[in-house]
Amino acid sequence: MTAIVAILVDGYRELNSRKLFWITLVLSAVIPLLFFAIDLTETGVRLFHWEIDAPVNATIIAREDFFKNLFVDWGVGIWLTWIATILALVTTAGIIPDLVTGGAVDMVLSKPVRRSTVFLAKYASGLVFATMQVAAFTAVAFVVLGIKIGAWMPGLFLAVPIVVLFFSYLYAICAFLGLITRSTIAALMLTILCWVGLWIMNTTDSILLMVKEQQVAELDSFERSLDRARELEVRIREEIDERGENESRTARLDALLGRIAEREADTERKRGSVERLESFNSLMVTAKTPLPKTAETILVLKRTLTDATLTPPPATEDAADESGAPDASDPFAVNGPGSEETGARLEDALGERSVAWVIGTSLLFEAFLLGLCLWVFGRRDF
Repeated sequence: MTAIVAILVDGYRELNSRKLFWITLVLSAVIPLLFFAIDLTETGVRLFHWEIDAPVNATIIAREDFFKNLFVDWGVGIWLTWIATILALVTTAGIIPDLVTGGAVDMVLSKPVRRSTVFLAKYASGLVFATMQVAAFTAVAFVVLGIKIGAWMPGLFLAVPIVVLFFSYLYAICAFLGLITRSTIAALMLTILCWVGLWIMNTTDSILLMVKEQQVAELDSFERSLDRARELEVRIREEIDERGENESRTARLDALLGRIAEREADTERKRGSVERLESFNSLMVTAKTPLPKTAETILVLKRTLTDATLTPPPATEDAADESGAPDASDPFAVNGPGSEETGARLEDALGERSVAWVIGTSLLFEAFLLGLCLWVFGRRDF
């Protein structure tokens, strides 16, 4: 146990000796102070002393929910997920390559400690740094928001384990590449390249899912228009039965039947498109299952922390007239989904993916990669 502690302390001292270590920690503590410069007003948002009119204001959302969303969308979604993660990778990328260089590894392995323990202790030192970084940001944000809005939100500290978990996926890749290449720069660049690949896959998945949900909404609208058209067909036939056929009624019925046939064909094509998109989505989910779910892990945190959604102000009569509602005089009028409806459908679809799938399969990937690292580290001659 003493040797393990010594390795962890040695890893901390190694990080502590780097200027970027302290720069990153200081930035993580200073960035949340910017919350003091932001406030919610009756008409929009105040940034420093500038008033900005915005659809989000104090009349439609509570200040506590506003700042919680701000913490999730900007603090976690931009700073912790991207900028701080890149800084953390730059800071910790050299831990494993430095360990396996000649001389350094000889001194460590001369101690009565198993090779697997040495590697895992070094790996843990990188996660400890990430934990310090996220904890510093979250603690300052907790205090700043508590003072600013008079509401203490301990739920913000959920960001610490979940963001560190997100970082661990990437750090496992970095550790493996550092062990194979023995180069800090190569490990860092290849890790970022893998991260970009995961981002492209996640973005493609989201686009396909969004298109599918939009197509499903349009298919629902087509089917509703068919129902209205068939109701109109029944009424016309009843009118013909009651009053007898004439040229006008027959022409109306023939025209309606023609349009029904066209809409049925369009509906079948739309249904086929939805089925193909569902197949593509299933293939994408299958491809993503063995890989780390970086975007979905952060989404788990966002869903957990965000209790209230930003609801738009009540629609006026003019807005209702322009909302695209079907024209009652035309049974074939289609009310296509708006951007807000499509976004809500996409969020619901992503929310249906279980936490067990998102985090469980990601941890399996990380465990597999660490097992591979231990196998290589245990068998390689240094």
